[in-house]
Amino acid sequence: MSALLDRLEELGHMQGAVRARSGELQAWTLGFLPWWGQRLVRRSDANCRVLVAARQVGKSYLAVFLTLEVALGQPGSYSVLLTPTYLHARPAIDVMRRVCSLIPGCEWREQLKRVVFPNGSIWQVFSADRPNAVRGPKLDGILWVDEAAFLRHASWTAALGALSAAKNPRKLLTTSPMGKNWVFDEFVSQDPHNEPFRFRSGDSPFVNHEEVARNRAKMTPERAAQEFDAEFVDALILAFPNLRGLFVREFPKRERQARRGLGIDLGKDQDWTVVVLINEFGEAEVVGRWRHVSWPETEERILSLIELHAVSITCVDKAYVGGYLVDRLRALGKQVLDVATNARQLKARLVETLRADVQHSRIRVRDNEHADQLRYELRRFQGTRRAVHGRIEIRYECPEVRGEHDDCVIALCLANWVRHHGLVGPQPVRADIRRYVESARRIFGTGEDSWPKTPAAW
Repeated sequence: MSALLDRLEELGHMQGAVRARSGELQAWTLGFLPWWGQRLVRRSDANCRVLVAARQVGKSYLAVFLTLEVALGQPGSYSVLLTPTYLHARPAIDVMRRVCSLIPGCEWREQLKRVVFPNGSIWQVFSADRPNAVRGPKLDGILWVDEAAFLRHASWTAALGALSAAKNPRKLLTTSPMGKNWVFDEFVSQDPHNEPFRFRSGDSPFVNHEEVARNRAKMTPERAAQEFDAEFVDALILAFPNLRGLFVREFPKRERQARRGLGIDLGKDQDWTVVVLINEFGEAEVVGRWRHVSWPETEERILSLIELHAVSITCVDKAYVGGYLVDRLRALGKQVLDVATNARQLKARLVETLRADVQHSRIRVRDNEHADQLRYELRRFQGTRRAVHGRIEIRYECPEVRGEHDDCVIALCLANWVRHHGLVGPQPVRADIRRYVESARRIFGTGEDSWPKTPAAW
């Protein structure tokens, strides 16, 4: 803090103004009181600092602070922030603009996405949508690459080409991990000019650990390792690495009849049609698996299973021929939830939901004559993770080997999806909603139709 003020005062003509506004600057730094990990990065004299950290541990605040030290300590220097897209850069821009508003003479130029400091230094933001994005004067301040794991390697090498060889500027990589890509290579590099740092959510004093625990319970092990433990996870992952406890011989006795749903994956060509029965308690069973059967017979089998098990709602993959079954069931007055697994993002959500439920033992499968096939497919089912335009994209499927199938897995995913979106009963009313209802009744009476829609409205 004092070093930053001293450098501002070196600008001379604004000395009094800076001291007058030091209270505001200190107010900003209350949001950035370096904890031990940030102090380690700041004290490093490595030419390239590679900071791999979980979310919300202060990567952006630290990087903005380090950038300011360079810009204000080296008059006339040119520094760059490189991000996958301008949307990724927005949090860093917001922090930088807040700080610069406290520095008289500091100007943000929106069209060029740059900050011009009163000492002639420039800090500019570039998007890596194109490999050769970094253009302009020789970069002699600091090259900061944020969310580096989402950048193509070509963008990083192109940015290195813009560095001033004479002044040997510093490089700072900040990111959460995304597989073992080029950032991993930089992190484990034996180059003496590189220094790696890794911070987990549990390391930071500013992270809400209860919230982290809640979110971790909703995630698969790989995603949680990346998001909260800053671990480099291979791009190729086994979707269901641990099936211990998933299969059971019998389900417990219930005092009442549970609501039931079906997940149906219709076969095409050499694929299988698979039907999975599930109840609201997460107790599932493969009740049908067939192929090379005519459409009328397939339709008849499905309708028989719906009647036999008193099914409340059916989830059908409407991709390819599934749309015909959806229309037929609705024409018969059946409740249907349709999804399209050929939409990659939606398919990933279905699989991730099942992965989390399997991991945290929220689902069980009866060990019947189809269980061995389901068990085999679950063990072989895999995901491929990659970055597309700055976003993580995961493609889930069975290995591309002749004779391999994933129909049982998809049917179980559909059944689990209908459990979440069609079978789960009313959720407990949150405390704040109860308070709103009680207050509204006192103020507006019992005529609920006339109540404002939200507490903020009154």
